[in-house]
Amino acid sequence: MPHEGSEHSALGGADFFERARRFAAAGLVLAGLCAVTGSFLDWAVITEREVAEDIDFGVETGEIEPEQAEPFAGIEDRDGRLTLAGGIVLVVAAVLLLVQRRSGVAWFAFWVAVMIGGIAFADYRSVSPDDEAAPGGIAQRQELGGEAQPGPGLTIVAAGAMLGVISSVGAVAATPRDVTTS
Repeated sequence: MPHEGSEHSALGGADFFERARRFAAAGLVLAGLCAVTGSFLDWAVITEREVAEDIDFGVETGEIEPEQAEPFAGIEDRDGRLTLAGGIVLVVAAVLLLVQRRSGVAWFAFWVAVMIGGIAFADYRSVSPDDEAAPGGIAQRQELGGEAQPGPGLTIVAAGAMLGVISSVGAVAATPRDVTTS
């Protein structure tokens, strides 16, 4: 029986690695929730174009305004649907990590978080008005003009991906390797 002042008795019998795995699983849940929430928020914010009053857009058609792109949520594009699915997978992986205690689950969560981050950062770069090197991607699929800027949803998904990578690496370190007995 451990004595009263020991760390073992204060934490309900959980060892260091069990506590670290719980902490990593909590981080994976938070990362998954960020990816899911961010997928439903705006990924691009459109600033209005300024049009000089003396410009004629068409003599025969009366007053015509230039086309204005609309802000869009991540879920409206395939990338947002992928990050939504990835966020759900991270939450499920966190639960499995606590139940199964296998490093394979932690590695799977790592690769899912990397996939979410790859999508988020590629789209962030594509939407960013300062980056001329990435003209394609989501900005081209959504027909965004140069007045688009990354929205809060895309930023939250990217932050969730970073948290997911950090948490899954912690989970790998805190989880024993899958060992088969013969």
